[in-house]
Amino acid sequence: MSLVLAIASFVVAAIQPVQEEYDHGKWIITERTATSAYIELVWPDGSNWKNLIELSSLDGLRRSDLAQLPRSHVFRIIEDGGRFDFEGIVGAGRGTGDFHFTPNRAFTAKLVSLGITDVSDLTDWDLTNLAWGRFSARSAHEFAALGLAPQSKNDMMELAVQHVTPHFVRSLRSLGVTDLDTIHDVVAARMFGVTPEFVRALGMAGVSGLSGQDLVSLRMSGVTADFVKAANQAGLRDLSPRKLMEMRHRAQRGNL
Repeated sequence: MSLVLAIASFVVAAIQPVQEEYDHGKWIITERTATSAYIELVWPDGSNWKNLIELSSLDGLRRSDLAQLPRSHVFRIIEDGGRFDFEGIVGAGRGTGDFHFTPNRAFTAKLVSLGITDVSDLTDWDLTNLAWGRFSARSAHEFAALGLAPQSKNDMMELAVQHVTPHFVRSLRSLGVTDLDTIHDVVAARMFGVTPEFVRALGMAGVSGLSGQDLVSLRMSGVTADFVKAANQAGLRDLSPRKLMEMRHRAQRGNL
């Protein structure tokens, strides 16, 4: 097992709470763009989950609500795995309050019909993870169309916990990223910050057509588009990922 896969599997295992009856907590919302916002969940044990949500996917909350003066508000996130109900104060680009999660246990039968194994022991906490990770029957079909059909509970949970969506995979592939052929490939890309923005910035600096693993390695080594641009300005161009990582390691040791 590779280091990347081992870390990803550890993360999936580590998200299990001591008490699985956690179904409520505090929430914070912060506007990011005209169409999206960060929503952070704070569980009773103090752990935090954060996700970038398109405002159009929220039931009962619009951008105009965020732009208004703060006032009481109620809204929802409804997914196949269950429903998050939010109540609190929203306005001036922010919001905070309490949330409650209601699992949709009928989703288990749907997962079985999709051919996903090992879901007979799916817990309410698992459904919470699936709902927050936006994993649905529709996304399962879309992953299958991309050649990444989840076969097991572990496949499904890795995608959900790391917030890997079909849109994320399509975006990376459209930018020329190669070898995103397995669920572990796309989970590693997401987990280590290989975002479309990162790939696009590297492309503008002259580094493109790399594999997902190369991009993960660059990200883990701290190679950024600015670093590549600095190398270009020093007359060093068309460098391989290995050479860029070697240069970055020397720079970190103060030898460049």
